[in-house]
Amino acid sequence: MPRLKLSHYALPLFEFYCDNSEFSKILISDMIWQAAFFEQQMNDFKQRLFSEQPELDDIKASAMLDCYFMTIIAGLNEHEPQPDKMLRLLTNKLSIL
Repeated sequence: MPRLKLSHYALPLFEFYCDNSEFSKILISDMIWQAAFFEQQMNDFKQRLFSEQPELDDIKASAMLDCYFMTIIAGLNEHEPQPDKMLRLLTNKLSIL
């Protein structure tokens, strides 16, 4: 299930982003403003999330990644970013999809 895969991948990444918050803010900013450069990586990630599905649901995959990145942005804006809190927020967002 793509939502479970994203949640599984998210926690170690959230931990990295929180442990390296200044670097992560720069990285996320670059991803936002240089989207074309990262397009292939995003498409590969969508494919990985939906690898066990009959076909890629690009709209759903895009919405899931939007939730993921907005959760990173929100989490990194906290005074003390907390990966577990970020994962709960992402899980709640994904449950709506």
